[in-house]
Amino acid sequence: MIDLQQVSFALVLATERSLVIIDEFGKGTESTDGAGLACGLFEYLLSQGEKRPKVLAATHFHEIFENGFLPPRKELGFGYMEVQIDPVARDMENEVTYLYKLRTPPLFRSGRSNASFGTNCALLSGIDPAIISRANEIGTLAARGEDLVVICAKMSVDEIEELGEAESMARRFLGADFSRQPNNSGVDSGNDNERPEVLLENIIGEGYDNTVPNFG
Repeated sequence: MIDLQQVSFALVLATERSLVIIDEFGKGTESTDGAGLACGLFEYLLSQGEKRPKVLAATHFHEIFENGFLPPRKELGFGYMEVQIDPVARDMENEVTYLYKLRTPPLFRSGRSNASFGTNCALLSGIDPAIISRANEIGTLAARGEDLVVICAKMSVDEIEELGEAESMARRFLGADFSRQPNNSGVDSGNDNERPEVLLENIIGEGYDNTVPNFG
C-alpha cells in the first residue's frame, strides 16, 4: 500500500525536470500482479513524451522483458550491476563476486541481466544449503515451464514409506475386535492379547515393523 501511495504521489507531482527513482515496485504482492503493476507503470511513464520525467528503475521482474511486454524503444535503456562469475568455483558462495559497479556507456554496463543471483546471496547470508539447492531446483523447473503444483505434490521415498506404514496400521485397526469387555466382577479372564489396550499397542508396534507396500 505504501509503495502504491508513493508511486501515486510521484506520478502527480513529477515534471519533465524531475528524477523518479523506482526500486522493486510491485514486490509487495503476488508475483504476477506485481509484474503487471511494474510493467504498467513503466509503460505509462514511457508514454508521456516530452513531459515524462527522467526515471531510474530497478526490478527483478525479468518476465516483463523476456516475454516482450515492454519492447525496446529509443527512450528505454537497460543496465545492470556488474558481477564477476567464477564457473569453476568449488563452493556456490564463491561463484559470484558483487563488484557494486553500475555500468553502461558511459555510466554502467549496457544490457539486461537475466539472473538475480538471489540464491547465491541467500547462501552468503547463512541460509541452509539444502534450502538453496531446493530453490535452484524449483527455479530451473519454473524456467522450463513445468507444473510446479504437480511436481511439489510428488512424494519422496520417505513420505511413501510413511504413508505405507500409516495405511497398514489403519487397516489393522479397522479389522481389530475391540468389543471385549471385563465381566461383572471387573475381571477379564480371557487372552490378554485380545484386551483392547493390548490390541492397540500391538497394532501401533507392528506398524513400524512390517514391510511397507510399494506405492511407486
